[in-house]
Amino acid sequence: MKKLFAILALCLTIGTAANAQWYLGGSAGIGTADRNFAFTLSPMAGYEFNDMMAVQAGLGVITTNYFGTHGTAQAWFRFTPWNNGTVYIDLLAGGDLIFDDYADIACIGIRPQLRFRVHPQVDFSATVGLLGTVYNPSYGWAFACGVAGLSTHTTSFMDDISLNVVYRF
Repeated sequence: MKKLFAILALCLTIGTAANAQWYLGGSAGIGTADRNFAFTLSPMAGYEFNDMMAVQAGLGVITTNYFGTHGTAQAWFRFTPWNNGTVYIDLLAGGDLIFDDYADIACIGIRPQLRFRVHPQVDFSATVGLLGTVYNPSYGWAFACGVAGLSTHTTSFMDDISLNVVYRF
């Protein structure tokens, strides 16, 4: 039984590795929070295990009309429940950390993403909203939900809409 399990694990690893690819990309997003406007620009790198799973991380900047400019770090796991080879519906699970002069802010949750494969190596995507929780030292943990300018989060800046491009190599 142990040999069978080892053989199956090896086959699964080799099969997954055959489709694995590194990618580089970037994201530009806009959002609102506490009556303030925010703009985010984040380069990212990721590893696509197969057409259904990937991990990505990035560092970026967020600029707001009230709090100024801050650094951000993101880490996300991408799961693709449906695709037809050109259009992909993704769920991103993970979070952002915003480095602020006053306090660091953390966002953890799930974001839906619509992705289009325009070339075998290039994807364009749009991510809308966040459903999850936010931590701000001034307020503690709070429910967060933001969708296209209709944000109900009041303790952080999160992208309501972000546009992304990815190049796989």
